[in-house]
Amino acid sequence: MVGPPRHPPVWTSDRAGVLFVLVGLWAVVPKILQTLTSAKYRVRVDQAEPPPTALTALATDVLTAALLGFCLLVVLDALRRNPRRDLLGLVLLLAPWLWVEVRSFTLDRGFAVADLVYPAVVVAVWLLRPGLRHLRLLGYLAGAVALVSVAIGVLLPDAGVFRASDGSVIDEEKAILPLGVLVGVFTHGNTLGQFLIMGFPLVALVQRRGVRAVLLAVSAFALLWSAARSTIAGAVALALVVAVLSLLPVARRTVPYRLVLWGAFGLVAVLPFVTTAPLAFTGRGAIWTRSLALWRDHPWVGNGSDFYSRIAQTSADLGGTVYHGHNEMVQLLVTGGVVLAVLVGALVLAAVHRAATVPGGGTVGVAILLALAAASLLEVSLLFDGGSVFDPVLLLPLATLLVGEPLGPDPAPDAAVAGSSRSTPADVAPLARARG
Repeated sequence: MVGPPRHPPVWTSDRAGVLFVLVGLWAVVPKILQTLTSAKYRVRVDQAEPPPTALTALATDVLTAALLGFCLLVVLDALRRNPRRDLLGLVLLLAPWLWVEVRSFTLDRGFAVADLVYPAVVVAVWLLRPGLRHLRLLGYLAGAVALVSVAIGVLLPDAGVFRASDGSVIDEEKAILPLGVLVGVFTHGNTLGQFLIMGFPLVALVQRRGVRAVLLAVSAFALLWSAARSTIAGAVALALVVAVLSLLPVARRTVPYRLVLWGAFGLVAVLPFVTTAPLAFTGRGAIWTRSLALWRDHPWVGNGSDFYSRIAQTSADLGGTVYHGHNEMVQLLVTGGVVLAVLVGALVLAAVHRAATVPGGGTVGVAILLALAAASLLEVSLLFDGGSVFDPVLLLPLATLLVGEPLGPDPAPDAAVAGSSRSTPADVAPLARARG
């Protein structure tokens, strides 16, 4: 007698989901624990941050081991099954990381276990080929980060609001709400703003309408409280552009998609070179000018990924709060030279191609890339060494776009919630639907 079919274990049924959850826990849990167990305050770039507490260090070690171990199991299983995969996307994703590590080796910067997180996750995504349903998991994660950050800001303002080492509130004359500047689980409002804006396209994928609306509202409030003005403006532009693109006929979206994305990333690349006023963009003009001048010392190979922390220890100090280039193109050139900029450029162009040619004209990929561009115009988001807190909202979506399943039209939310087995093509992308 034949019994009922067995459900396959998690390992075989949804390994990509397990990977995404592990990356989310690895990136966020230590930040939450450090926030709850240690003092948080602004430090200069030439000063050491408060060391991780014993609980934070333990969680970091355990989660790093779990994540790398899981990625290794994925690779070993793939060796047994020998799946066929296109190598181009994998090469494009790994090339910038490899160059950063090679340049660090030439500068005797050493190697850390955390440096393995980026390639391990990329290879695992390439082998598992996640899709839209896995990005929804990240939507819940991004929304949870917003919720927890707001809760910490309200209940534990000493830990959740930007403060100096003496405990005084720092508003830098830019606070939008009379509550200071929200940092939440991070150490700076700009970092929270970057995480939130890159999380918006993912939160908009959450299928339950009520949950999606709540998470989007909380994320928007957290972004406003963070006073991260560049990402606030970017979020508004993101919503408007995606809404307009979703109104275009599906058959005529490819060219507008390309033009919009090329324009967005072109602005990221060009802005520092056409900005001459030192005080432009709240002092970033001076940072860009001086950074690019130092880049010209080693134009092809750059000065290494730890350049900004090293220069802070010298008389050429760029300023106590200049932790990076405050623009993705500046950061790439200064740290990895023209070589790194070209490698990342090839990666971005491939991602743009995938987002613009998605079957059914869905806007998910476009929204993900536009959010990345917005988070990279006046800040730095793409990092290739030591892992990044942005991996759940940047690396995983980007890798999924490049080497995962095609991010086609999303099934109608109501049908999906009801358990419908059919996917209904939608002309309006999840971001646009979230508006209604």
